[in-house]
Amino acid sequence: MPIVFTGERPFRSPPNEPLAGAALCLYLVIATLNLRNRVVSEGIIYVEYLYFIAYFLFFVVTGNALVMSLRVRPESQASDDRELLAINLYWPAVFAFFLGVTVATFYP
Repeated sequence: MPIVFTGERPFRSPPNEPLAGAALCLYLVIATLNLRNRVVSEGIIYVEYLYFIAYFLFFVVTGNALVMSLRVRPESQASDDRELLAINLYWPAVFAFFLGVTVATFYP
């Protein structure tokens, strides 16, 4: 039997998206603690700033996925401008944050 693409999105379960975000955030917390135990430093080191950015992005992406999955959309509306905006701005935001931290850390 052939598979026919109807253009509809598969059902996304809202509880699974925050769970995946929480699992990734837990990994980041453990990695940060492991880094802190290995490197003795008084202040915040460069890699920790990158971890902070990753925390922030995981919370934003998980929250956005939760909001998008809970929203009921009419059948005629295939995509939403806010969802496309979030998708298209993700990588530019990541690179801008990383560049900003790098410049602020190494070129004060």
